[in-house]
Amino acid sequence: MKVDQPRKALRIALIFPPAMPPTSPPLGIAYLKAYLETSATVEVRNFDLNLAYFEQAFHWLGDGRLRMRMQKMDFETTVQKAAAARLFFCGKEGAHRFFDLALYNEQARTYAGFSSVLNGLFDNFARKILLGL
Repeated sequence: MKVDQPRKALRIALIFPPAMPPTSPPLGIAYLKAYLETSATVEVRNFDLNLAYFEQAFHWLGDGRLRMRMQKMDFETTVQKAAAARLFFCGKEGAHRFFDLALYNEQARTYAGFSSVLNGLFDNFARKILLGL
């Protein structure tokens, strides 16, 4: 006679890769997680590597380890503008400023420029590593 043993929870990791614009929330994996967790036998963890990628880049930019320029700005101006855009999109300046369309567009252009240069740099680094340079 076989005795039914309780099933161990299935453990799943959902990963949001660093290939999306930082202003795109990882809603796909959030919805998938919520759906999967309707079963009592599933344990799901989400990992937002996109957020980690950009946060690490901002940290390196702030301490000078990552030196880049964007939109014809010098390094110091790039650091200042990128940090201001980050704070803006993190909501550190308050909701009233977030809904100012002109300010939003200005910060979005800055963040998009930062993202474009950053992705280009890391693409170049990856190619050099793959080629053994």
